[in-house]
Amino acid sequence: MSSDTEGLRVAAVQMCARLGEIEANCAAAERLAGEAFAEGARWVILPEFFTSAMAFHPSLLFSARPADGEPFALLRRLARENDGVVGGSFIALRREPPWPPANGDVRPDRPKVDASSGSASR
Repeated sequence: MSSDTEGLRVAAVQMCARLGEIEANCAAAERLAGEAFAEGARWVILPEFFTSAMAFHPSLLFSARPADGEPFALLRRLARENDGVVGGSFIALRREPPWPPANGDVRPDRPKVDASSGSASR
């Protein structure tokens, strides 16, 4: 076995994320990740959807955050400040509109969509 991986401490964080409460969940994730790093972990793995939890519930309609927004910044900051690795997932928004955009505008490499008829052309 490689000596590079011997003694590597990994923490799998268990937290009860509150449905749709992004700020509270990010604060809890930050606190728990900080505790894991303080106890010697070099890798800290947060739960899937640590920012919002996951369910079929109306509160999740507003839980998406920009892919490079605050949740991502939190993961980067925790990793940088603790010289470690942090992983976790959250519901993210893309910079481009979802396909097909309602106004018919598209990138040049995609067909143009007529929003009124639903037909596509190049």
